[in-house]
This record gives sequence, structure tokens and C-alpha cells, in this order.
Amino acid sequence: MADAAITFLLEDLTRILSEKAYLLSGMKEEVKSLESQLKLTQSYIRDFRPRRNDQTINVEFINQVRDVAREAEDIIDEYVASLAQQRGKNLLVRTKNGVLGLLARWRTAKEIKRVRRRIEEIFKSREMFGIQITQQGDVIQDDLPHRKRLILEETDVVGLDANAAAITERLTKGVCWK
Repeated sequence: MADAAITFLLEDLTRILSEKAYLLSGMKEEVKSLESQLKLTQSYIRDFRPRRNDQTINVEFINQVRDVAREAEDIIDEYVASLAQQRGKNLLVRTKNGVLGLLARWRTAKEIKRVRRRIEEIFKSREMFGIQITQQGDVIQDDLPHRKRLILEETDVVGLDANAAAITERLTKGVCWK
């Protein structure tokens, strides 16, 4: 599950770097650095499988790594969304959006640095507490079918098309909720 989330995030970062490089001016190195750390994290999580004899600290370590990966995804999504909103045709709007774009880049760079520090702290804590993720023991199989069932159940949801269309319209056209 976390492996899929990190894979999605890495694909998202790659897409952002290739398609929207102009949006990331001044932040390309920060995003590249975050991408490389997430690739290492992805390979680490891919090797981890919950086992019956795992200590609680091992599971907590993996949960913290997953949380950081989700935070990184949120940061990138917020940045891209903020830049998508900053469009304008007249000089005043472009000037305002230029300042807002600088603030968004500064804020995102600050958040990326915070996430990178947190990743480093988590892995330092792993060394400090002597957390070792071993490959011995039986893999817990009960968790995987449950996750598959959840995905299947979510695809069978009916009757939400009208709500989804209304929400999409409100988000794209800027209509206020009443």
C-alpha cells in the first residue's frame, strides 16, 4: 500500500519535473532531492512486509516513513494547485500572481526541506534505537485480501455521479458553497 503511494508520488514528481518545469523555477533541485530520497524510501518499504513476530517499533518506523511520503505528496499537490490558480491577463493580476508565485515557491521549498529533515531524523532514529527489519517469520496474509476487498467495494459505489459533477463544477468555476 505504501509502496503504491510512493510509486504514485514518484511518478507525479517526474511528471511535474517534465511537464511543468516552468512552474518549478528555482525549486528543481529541491524537488529532485526529495525525489531521490523518496526512491530510497520506496525501495526500503518494498522490502518490508508485516510479520507476526515483528516488534511494534518496526511497524511504527514503517508507518512514520509512509506518513512522510504522504506529506511530500501533499506539498507537491498544494504547490501545483496554487500555481494553477495564479493566472491573469492584465498587468496588475500578473504582478500579484508573480508575488504569490514567489511566496508559493518559498513556502514549498521550506516544506520540502522540512520533509527531508524529517526523513533523515526517522532514519537516524532507526539507527539510534537499533531497529532492524528482518525477513524472517511468516508474512501476515490477512491484510492483503482486506485491502483488495476495500478497493473492489469502492468501485461498486453508485449514485454519487451527480455529486461528483457538482463538486467538480464548483471547484473549476469557483462557485461558492451555499
